[in-house]
Amino acid sequence: MSRNVKSYFEVHSHNYSHAELYPLIIDKIKNSISIDIDTKLLDVGCGDGSFIKSLVKAGLKMDFFATDISLKMLEQARENLRDYDVALFVADAFKIPVTSDMKFDVIHIDSVLHHLIGKTRGKSTLLIKKMLGLLVAKLSSNGILIVEEWYY
Repeated sequence: MSRNVKSYFEVHSHNYSHAELYPLIIDKIKNSISIDIDTKLLDVGCGDGSFIKSLVKAGLKMDFFATDISLKMLEQARENLRDYDVALFVADAFKIPVTSDMKFDVIHIDSVLHHLIGKTRGKSTLLIKKMLGLLVAKLSSNGILIVEEWYY
C-alpha cells in the first residue's frame, strides 16, 4: 500500500465509520453463518474499531482480529475497544500478520479498496483484485467477505 496513504491517516486519523450500515451488516452476519466463541472475524481497515464495538454491543461473541495501516487509527481503536478482547495490529492489508493456515469466518473490509492506486486505472484494478483474492483465500470454507466501499 502506498506510503502516502499511510502518512495521510497518521495525520488525519478520525472516525471513518459507516455506523448507519452496521445494523444491516450485523443482520447479514447473523443470517449467514453459525456464530459461536470459535468464530473468527477479521476487520481490515478497522479505523477506530467502531465496527467491532457494534458487533459486541449487538451480542455477537467471536474471536476478533483487527488491522489498520495507521498507528494513529489503531491507537483510537485500542482506546475504543479497551473493554473488549480484540487482537489489534498495524499492518498493510497485503501483509496481514497471521499464520498462513489461519482462516476467518467473517472478513470485513471497510473503505480500503479505493486507496489501492496504481500508476494506471488498470494497475489499480489489478491491486484491488489481488487484495480481494488474498482476503478470499483467508476465508473458512463457509466464510463471508463483507466489502464496504464508497464510490466517489
